[in-house]
Amino acid sequence: MIELRPERLIPQNFQNSSLEMTNKDTFTNHLNRINSAPAWLLDLKRASWDKFVSTSMPKHTDDTWRFTNTKNLNLDKYHQISDIKSIKKESFEEQSNQLNLISGKIVFVDDHQCRDTEFDTELKEKGVIWTTLEDAFLNHRDLIKKYVTGKLPNLGAEKFGSLHHSLMTNGIFLYIPQGIEIDLPFTVYNWTSTMGMAVFPHTIIITDKYAKVNLVSFFKSMEPNIQNLAISCSNIYAGIGSQITFTAIQDWNLKTQSYHLNTANADQDANIKNININVGSAYMRHEHHTQMFGLGSKTDTYSLSLTTGEQEFDQRSLQTHSAPNTNSDLLFKNTLLDSSRTIFSGLIRVNENAQKTDAYQTNRNLLLSESAEANSLPGLEILADDVKCSHGATSGRLDDNQIFYLLSRGITKKTAQQLMVFGFLEEIIDKLDNQDLANRVRDIIRKKLPK
Repeated sequence: MIELRPERLIPQNFQNSSLEMTNKDTFTNHLNRINSAPAWLLDLKRASWDKFVSTSMPKHTDDTWRFTNTKNLNLDKYHQISDIKSIKKESFEEQSNQLNLISGKIVFVDDHQCRDTEFDTELKEKGVIWTTLEDAFLNHRDLIKKYVTGKLPNLGAEKFGSLHHSLMTNGIFLYIPQGIEIDLPFTVYNWTSTMGMAVFPHTIIITDKYAKVNLVSFFKSMEPNIQNLAISCSNIYAGIGSQITFTAIQDWNLKTQSYHLNTANADQDANIKNININVGSAYMRHEHHTQMFGLGSKTDTYSLSLTTGEQEFDQRSLQTHSAPNTNSDLLFKNTLLDSSRTIFSGLIRVNENAQKTDAYQTNRNLLLSESAEANSLPGLEILADDVKCSHGATSGRLDDNQIFYLLSRGITKKTAQQLMVFGFLEEIIDKLDNQDLANRVRDIIRKKLPK
């Protein structure tokens, strides 16, 4: 049973701001809007702004931005808005129903909550917290203070992450108490609708001992031709013996510049699964740091990307093993068409005390065009002596013999290519463990492939 739970929207007494993101007045106006926030949050934002201002924009000569075209990274032309009064909320509500069976739903438009929170009543009675960050800052201050720390993957995009923490106003907070196992997913929709809008979605997931939860986050644009800046952060904390599955569907329009900065932390015997589906954005930077700090913890990180035109996807990952008998598996699959580009740079780091580590890292690229470009930089940093670690990267094209075989069976060339692309990507789609969601992902891929 899902009920509507009223939430307080952000104050709407400020006009739209066209100030540049780098302008000091932008930050001052932001602090004025949230002056009722906890003092520790305001202090965090001031420290983040100082770091943003003091950190230089990336250059292509920086090691953490190797192979990246940094000339198009620009923060000056974007702004925030203070309300969504003029937005037709019904259209967003209609398109925020990608999954049929859920435990709860929250919809944001331009970083503002579009409708009341949907929440399974029985879960609420068991102590589950499913709410907006704005509400959590008011009603769960002691709990959320432990987890809003400004932590970033620290893989190169610190300037953008600092801007996120400086201007972030909303997002979701999901807390699962000890022993509560939830099979149906929670869903959150992050929409952009306004030209030049900058959004900063934030996600926090916490599970107590032996809990289980699944969250699916959609990032979408209402219009195809509006230019936006999206800097999202997610922080996952899996308690002892708990399980978290977090799936992110990045489907911004092809005018968006996006950054997705994620951290995942696993305690003893915990299991975290991250699945990323990336099809949108003109430029996307995805940084992901998983840390296994508890004995016997495990993380699985999977990514599917489909690029067309001149899209550029920049993927950076770090798997840190800080305890014995830990396990991690990473698989990134990229399909590239036209003149698109991908960069993958991954590192497995095994600390001295992390004996019996078992870690894998693989990047596979399928190039469907002579002008497409895939760059791979896998690496290992091992300080323990009793481990099993491997990494690898491959890039290739469609097999002409297989194409010929399908053509000989009366299948058109484009259909044959689509079948082989799906065959390549299905390994990631199978990880979703939700047939409804898997079909949605297949539809997204099918719509983007050449007709």
